[in-house]
Amino acid sequence: MQLDATLSWEQQSLQLSALVDSGADENFLDSNLVSQAGIPVEVLPAPLNAHALNGELLARVSHRTIPLSLHLSGNHTETIQFYIISSSHAPVILGQPWLRQHNPHFDWTSGSVVSWSSYCHSTCLQSARSPVGLAVSPPASEPPDLTSVPLVYHDVGEVFGKRRALSASP
Repeated sequence: MQLDATLSWEQQSLQLSALVDSGADENFLDSNLVSQAGIPVEVLPAPLNAHALNGELLARVSHRTIPLSLHLSGNHTETIQFYIISSSHAPVILGQPWLRQHNPHFDWTSGSVVSWSSYCHSTCLQSARSPVGLAVSPPASEPPDLTSVPLVYHDVGEVFGKRRALSASP
């Protein structure tokens, strides 16, 4: 699965594709990309070894990026750090830590994210903003049908309406 992505840091940004890889134990960025784009890095306190499924050493990881802004799928934005490895065929790899945190649901046919986790709805997803100076009022709703509701509850009749019943707020 490849997702269109934008990486941003300081005053720079870079558009690219990110490979979602459930077999990757971490999130990785290609060392050549880091060098060419001038993405700032930091030295790890202790190097890490990256192994293939057969146990073969793939890379010795000694650096990671500074926290970067990663923008995906239209309105999904987060801050993330990547471990640096040589990976020219997949310059951005979103592995298990990313998948566990965001738990996206994919449409494998179209190659797109169908939905995000509740974590993302409260943290990563950015709602569209109204143009400055324009107030947006909620759509008018019809008053609820209270014919089958006892008269004693009519003063709180709004709670019996469809709009209120479908909302997540009290």
